[in-house]
Amino acid sequence: MTNRYLRSVNIAHDLSAGGYELAGYMATPLVMQTLDRIMQGVRDARQGRAFSIIGPYGTGKSAFGVFLAHWVERDTDGRIGLQQQHMTAREIDTAGARLLAIPLSVKATTLRQAIAATVALKLAQVTNNQLLPVIDGLHRAAEDVDVPPEQIAVLLSDAAKAIEHHGYTGFMLIIDELGQHLAQIHRSGDSRDLFVLQTLAEMAARSGETPVVIVTILHQTFERYSTTASVAQQTEWAKVQGRYVDLVFQEPQSQMMRFVASVVQSLRTTNRVPRKERKALADEASRLGVRPAEINSAEWAQLVAQSYPLHPTVLIALPMLFRTLAQNERSLFAFLTAQERGSFAEFVQQQPDQIYRLSDLFVYIEQTLGPGLFGRARGRPWLELSEVCHRLRNDDRVRLHLIKTIGVLAALNDDRLLRPSRELVIWTIADTVVDATVDDALRTLQQQQVLVYSAYRDRWRLAEASDLNIDDKFQFARTEFVAQRDVVPLLTTYASLQPITAYRHSYYSGTLRTFVVRFVDAHLATAQHSTAQHSTAQHSTAQHSTAQHSTRMVRFGMLSPLTTRHMRG
Repeated sequence: MTNRYLRSVNIAHDLSAGGYELAGYMATPLVMQTLDRIMQGVRDARQGRAFSIIGPYGTGKSAFGVFLAHWVERDTDGRIGLQQQHMTAREIDTAGARLLAIPLSVKATTLRQAIAATVALKLAQVTNNQLLPVIDGLHRAAEDVDVPPEQIAVLLSDAAKAIEHHGYTGFMLIIDELGQHLAQIHRSGDSRDLFVLQTLAEMAARSGETPVVIVTILHQTFERYSTTASVAQQTEWAKVQGRYVDLVFQEPQSQMMRFVASVVQSLRTTNRVPRKERKALADEASRLGVRPAEINSAEWAQLVAQSYPLHPTVLIALPMLFRTLAQNERSLFAFLTAQERGSFAEFVQQQPDQIYRLSDLFVYIEQTLGPGLFGRARGRPWLELSEVCHRLRNDDRVRLHLIKTIGVLAALNDDRLLRPSRELVIWTIADTVVDATVDDALRTLQQQQVLVYSAYRDRWRLAEASDLNIDDKFQFARTEFVAQRDVVPLLTTYASLQPITAYRHSYYSGTLRTFVVRFVDAHLATAQHSTAQHSTAQHSTAQHSTAQHSTRMVRFGMLSPLTTRHMRG
C-alpha cells in the first residue's frame, strides 16, 4: 500500500490509462469477493447490474473503484496481469465483457445533468465522429435542468449500443460519493434526481447482451439520508434502494492485522530481528488468549514475526482503535508510515531496538486525535487517562507505563481479547507474566488509589476521579451508626416483613401454619433462646409457644446464626 492511499482517492482524477496508480495496491479477499460479485452481474443480468458499495470512511471503497475500473476495461490477458500483480490469495474468473469505465466527474446543478455530461465527455474521448448524434443528445440533456429521468436512461442505453463497435461491449457508470448527491436531493426536495437512480437500475437490469452496470459508492444506505423526511418519502427512498444490490465493504479485524503485518515488514530496514523473542511473544500471546480465534497458531506466529517490533497487543488493538476513533484503514496506514509524534514510523526511527507497546500507542492517540477524540461519546476513558497521565507526568517511568497500558486496555473494553488482567498487564509491560518491578509498581499505584483491581473479575482499571475511599467511609459510618442508634426500633418501623408460611408443612399436613417475623437484638435473642430451651425441658406450654412462633435475629447487616435454627423449628 503506497503513500498515495493515505489520502482520499478520487476515482475520476486518479484513474489513468497506464494504471500507475495501482502500484502497491493489495487486493484482499474482500476486494476479490466484491469484484467477483459485480462480474457475476456483468455475465448474467439476472444476478443484478446495479450495485451499492456501502462502507465507513477510509475503508478503501474509492481505491477499490479505481481497481474495478481497470479490471472491467481490460481483456482477459490484462485481467490475468492484474491478478498476478495485486492478488495474493485465490484467483477469480477473468471472463466477462470488456466495459468502458465511466466515473462520474462533471459537477452540475442536478445529478441527471452530471450523469449526462460525464457520459458525453467520456464518449468524446474514446470514439470518433460516428457517435456525434448520441453525444449531442447527451449534451442537450446536460444543459436542461428539467430533463426527465426516463430520458437519461434512454440516452445511456443508446450510448451503450453505440460503443459496441469501438472495442467495448457496454459500459460501467461509477458514482462515487453518492451520499453528497443524496443529501442535496433531500435538501432540494426534487425527487427527479432520486428517481433517475431507479430508472438507471431498471435500465441496467434490461441491458441484456449490451451490459450497462451502475455502481454507486456511499457511506450508508439511501434512506439514512432522509431521516427527517415524511414516512411516505422514506418509503420512496427505500424503494429506490431496493433496486440496488448492497455490497458491504469493510475488512474484518483479522484481515486488517494481516495488512499491518505486511506493511510493517515492508518498512523494516533490517533483518536482524531476534527470532527467539518473536517466537516467545507469539507463544505467550496464545497462552494468554490474545490470539484471535480465526487465526491459527502457525499464521499467528508469522504475523507476530512480520509485525515486529509491534507488540502483539498493539497488533490486536490497532484495527478496532482506528475503526471506532478514526477513518479505518486510511488512518491506520497514516499511523504506520507518517512521521508524526508517537507514530510507529517515528518510533522505529528513534528507537530501532525497542518494542512498540500500548503505552507508546497512547502518545500517538493523544497527540494526533486530540480534542476531537475527547469530545466524542466514547472519549471519556481517553480523557480520564489523559488527566491521570498529566497529573503524574513526573512519576516513575514504570508506573506511567502501567497507567497508560491499563487506561488503553480499559478504553478498548469492547475487545474480548484484551482484558486487563494481572498477567496480561504485566506481560504487556515486561514480556513476562512475572516481574517484581512491575508488581511493586502495581501495588504502589493501588495504594495511591490511582488503580483499582477487581479480584473477582481479575481486571485492573483506573480509579474514579475521587480522593475518597468510599469503602472506608461507609464502614466507618456503619460502625458509628450502630454505636449511636438502636437499630431494632428503626428496622421494626421501616422494614416491612411479611409472615413466613410453612408451605411444605401445609402441603403434607393440610394445616396452614405461619410464623411471625420480628427484629430483636442478637444478644437478647441468644439469652431468650437459652431460656426457652431450658423451659422447654420442664414445661409443655413453652413447647407449644415455640412451635407457634419464630424469631428472626439480625445483627445489623447480617443474620444471626440462630436464625436458621429458629426458622426450622
